[in-house]
Amino acid sequence: MSEYLNNAEKRRNDLMAFSMGMMNGDDGKVLIEKYKEAIENVTPQDMLKIEDKQMQMGITPDQIKGDIEKIINVFVQSLNRYPWEKPAEGSFLFYLMLENDAFTFKLNQVKRIIKNYKGREESEFKKLKSDLLPHFKKFQEFDFHYIKKENILFPYLEACWESYRPLKVMWSLHDDIRKSLKELIAMLESDISEWQKFNKQLGKYFSLVFRMIQKENSIIFPVATETVKAET
Repeated sequence: MSEYLNNAEKRRNDLMAFSMGMMNGDDGKVLIEKYKEAIENVTPQDMLKIEDKQMQMGITPDQIKGDIEKIINVFVQSLNRYPWEKPAEGSFLFYLMLENDAFTFKLNQVKRIIKNYKGREESEFKKLKSDLLPHFKKFQEFDFHYIKKENILFPYLEACWESYRPLKVMWSLHDDIRKSLKELIAMLESDISEWQKFNKQLGKYFSLVFRMIQKENSIIFPVATETVKAET
């Protein structure tokens, strides 16, 4: 077994150095090569520890949000390989994961609608808006997923985790998603909105929600599931 699996402190020190290098604008390829073994063995717990330490250093959630995606993109394959026992059917975490699956399906339905307009988005934007608006209004219902995390899951994890500070970053991302969806609906309801501006905002929204689902499924839910098992 790799020394990086056996020596969590060394692995996390290397991952911290990699993350700070990325945030400082150092050459990503050089950093990836230098810390390759640590990156290949990163765990969900490592992600929380690193982000928690950064916040203790005084790095703000907004600063972390500015770089976290490119860092997670490097870690994603390793995080997806992490072995963990999925939550029991019928449990709170099971339903949160099920909600992610349902939301992913609905997001992909919207992608299909837009794909059917390929090449005609600008000329038929009025019709496209009428097709999309009901779907985006329906997306507002998914805010209950975030509310359950904020009011039930987060307080529980804050009481159990030493590295609870990254939850503040995730809460801030919830607010970014809410704001982005509100702006999209306003554009869909407007008579003067344009396809190009809408498409740019749509890309931002899709990026936020798909990446949130990825963060939940590969970082928060694995550690939360192990926390619940340890506490029961």
